[in-house]
Amino acid sequence: MLGILRFVWGNNDIAQSNLIISILLAVTLPLLVRYIEHRLNELPQLLVLVTYALIPTVVLTNQMIADKSLVLLISTILFTSGYAATFVMHFFITDLYRLILSASTDHLTALKNVRTFNNELMDVEREKKPVTLAVIDIDYFKDYNDSFGHDNGDLLLKQMAQVFNELSAFDTDFYRIGGEEFAVIIDTPNQRDAEAFIHDLQEIVAHRRFSTTSGDPVSVTISVGVAHSRTGETLKRTLKRADVALYQAKKDGRNQVIVSLPTQ
Repeated sequence: MLGILRFVWGNNDIAQSNLIISILLAVTLPLLVRYIEHRLNELPQLLVLVTYALIPTVVLTNQMIADKSLVLLISTILFTSGYAATFVMHFFITDLYRLILSASTDHLTALKNVRTFNNELMDVEREKKPVTLAVIDIDYFKDYNDSFGHDNGDLLLKQMAQVFNELSAFDTDFYRIGGEEFAVIIDTPNQRDAEAFIHDLQEIVAHRRFSTTSGDPVSVTISVGVAHSRTGETLKRTLKRADVALYQAKKDGRNQVIVSLPTQ
């Protein structure tokens, strides 16, 4: 853009140089990004890109201005301001991202938290999308905490979240909504597939070997209540039916999946 403007207002030779430099930067910067993205951390990447983008400007300034001390001063100002702006923006954006992330994720498991769960339920309801909701409870978690201690309880929650992350997909989101309670939103109209996914999840957890802080293997199970959304029903009511199904699963002996029936 600078090169094009200089064709209209300014020296054509300088304008041509500006335009050529702009085109070269537009072509080569994406290639440079691709080359360094897995070799450097975020801040060094930004500094390399800023340096690469400023060097042609300094070279062009050197050609335009005969006074080399003035060129040095301009170059120093350009690099100093460029680096300073990069540092400020990087840390500002990083802090902002962390703030947003902390408001939407559970600090222990890094899963989405109950606030995000409620917000996304409202989004789904506005879009009137058919979904399946599931509420998951770790069986006998209080006894586990009493037997192994709260540090091991926290470790178990983290390991359980890891299982959920392994199974998460573009249409399946997991949330921690309470102490040992989790929720799932499955964005699909296919109820049979959704139920099969939840049954597979329950079996995977039952056969997974978790571990204590001392490395000893432990086995745990989960109980799950499932409810499919219905036309004319609020998702708050759907969630309530999933809660009732979870209660029934725990009452019937735990380590199982109960699906809310149409009459419930």
